[in-house]
Amino acid sequence: MFFLTARDSCRCAAWFAAAALSWNACHAQSGTQTKTYSIDSNLRLRISRNDLGNIVPARQQSRRAVRIAQGGDQLLNDCLEHPENWYRDSWIGRLAHREPFSTIGGRERSSPGLHVVFYRGMDGKRATWAHFDLHGPGSMVPHLSEVVRNRLTFGRTSEYEVFRGLVRLDPNALVKAPKPGYDFTAHAKRYLWSTFGPQPLGAAVASGIASAAFVSVSGLSPANGGYANRIAANLATNTIAKSLEFGTAAFLQQDEGFSPSGEDGFRRRATYALYRIFVVPGRDGDELAFPRLASAVGTAWITNRWHPWQEAEPNMWSQAALILTRYAFKSYWTEFKPEILRETRKVLRRKDPGLQVVTPAPPPADAVRVP
Repeated sequence: MFFLTARDSCRCAAWFAAAALSWNACHAQSGTQTKTYSIDSNLRLRISRNDLGNIVPARQQSRRAVRIAQGGDQLLNDCLEHPENWYRDSWIGRLAHREPFSTIGGRERSSPGLHVVFYRGMDGKRATWAHFDLHGPGSMVPHLSEVVRNRLTFGRTSEYEVFRGLVRLDPNALVKAPKPGYDFTAHAKRYLWSTFGPQPLGAAVASGIASAAFVSVSGLSPANGGYANRIAANLATNTIAKSLEFGTAAFLQQDEGFSPSGEDGFRRRATYALYRIFVVPGRDGDELAFPRLASAVGTAWITNRWHPWQEAEPNMWSQAALILTRYAFKSYWTEFKPEILRETRKVLRRKDPGLQVVTPAPPPADAVRVP
């Protein structure tokens, strides 16, 4: 027979996460879903302030940048001759671009601001591409944090937040700036409830008692101690896992909750639940659920190094695989919860024929109003 070890399970999880992100990229390019906020719409909003000249963007072909079809030379001239409004990228800042030593880059000194890159073509002319940075060159640490967020999650800068910033910067804006897309206070409340609320505490106690009783009945060696040690281990593991997940998710501004797909058909729904284990709705499209991976690996590493509730050293890969399995269970439970509860009720009714569903009696005929 063929068995997967815990380490192989973690490797399979990492492979599937990469495959899911690749599938999402292809799906996003071929999909027909429209977005309210995009680079194109934000660029047109920025141009409407009439301080960039006659700039005409081309039809959007990428979700990360927009090509400037007309007015690129004027933008280049502004970047070179008006350092009070534009910051010219150094060669270190251009290393992330294609052909960094022949490329010219300029960033607006505002937050958010345009980041315009001028690539030299084979004919010597320069092609102009533009995107938005949430933070200008004067806010280096927030800008680097945004870059790290995008790299860790394979995500993009939130065009919703860019829109909010553009509206705040424009004194003549006709619309009011919307609320922030990420609510730290609400996120912190969900973390405290899911970590120290009655449900996780009750689950830790029930699981500890059940596992200790199973070991006692089966006659296995109690490597993890008795009831108290097992309950303490469950509480410590859950607290570490939830704390790592919350801290990473707060930095990445991700919501790690699960939601049903609303689709029809078992296969499509099962595929969606599997996909959502490793990919979550992000700031501007789907992103890698990095906080879940950090929680699984980080908790396994910490409990492998620190485990006062038991003498034997826990297996790191088994612990990581167990936490990922919990995420899988939550995803499938969220998707199929109504059907599972409905089928459970049917089974209970078959086993107990006396259990009848009480339906309200119809009202008397004289109580029915005839319009």
